[in-house]
Amino acid sequence: MTTTRLKRKILKLEQIIFDRDIYPRQNYWWNTAYVYSQAMKSGAIFPPITVGLVGHKYLLVDGKHRQEALKLLKETHATCEIITGKNKQQLYIEAIRRNIAHGQVLTPYDKVRIIKRLEDMKIDTVTISKIVQVPMDKITQFVARRITLTPLGQTQILKAPLMHLSAEQIPMDDFEQDTLASRSEISLLNQMIQIFSNKQFPKQDRNFLYKVKELYALLDDFLKSKETKNSWFKIQEAERLSSDKKKQKEQQRKKKLSYDKKRKKRDTGKILKKKKGKR
Repeated sequence: MTTTRLKRKILKLEQIIFDRDIYPRQNYWWNTAYVYSQAMKSGAIFPPITVGLVGHKYLLVDGKHRQEALKLLKETHATCEIITGKNKQQLYIEAIRRNIAHGQVLTPYDKVRIIKRLEDMKIDTVTISKIVQVPMDKITQFVARRITLTPLGQTQILKAPLMHLSAEQIPMDDFEQDTLASRSEISLLNQMIQIFSNKQFPKQDRNFLYKVKELYALLDDFLKSKETKNSWFKIQEAERLSSDKKKQKEQQRKKKLSYDKKRKKRDTGKILKKKKGKR
């Protein structure tokens, strides 16, 4: 029987290894790390990063956003909570429990990946349900909505921006979804807009500037393309027709109100005239 001893130790950030076999999140959110870094800068106290000691390696269990926040602040060390006496499979389950309990919420994509991984580990559905916090009677449907098949019959989990492809067989080489970390295409764009609107970006980062330049070129080509122009024209035409219909309805409403007002005034006049004649 394995034992778990917890202790704290200051480690170099470079000593903390990001191992995808243990860490349950597919990606970390840069914006979250930035928010954490600003909070730290203001004096906020965060829990220690949790790592698992396997052999002589410190494997990240919980705290990727805190680690990245410290890097943004040019810190080199972090206080860490050390888990010992567990193998990689046990650390994976521990990482799930810790990441699902606090911090950035696990995405449905992450949860489906976790469910499939736990199934491969021969863990029963009841236990999986408790670990990922998805009701037992909804797990099958929850997974099915985000699954598709490659031409080779392999199961592929889809991220939210690509969920419209579920239940279809698609050539997965046609796109790369590892970098997609959002609920939808609109959400991805909103994140970009927020980053630039709030000036939450590393101005001196060479790679960042190259990526922005690449994005600018792609957007320029996209906006100048004939297909985009045609789509934009159709959208504007639909909006114009919709606006015209609204104006027409408003005019009809005002006309009806005017007619009702005149009729009420006329009817009131007749009643008064009738009463006066009786006198």
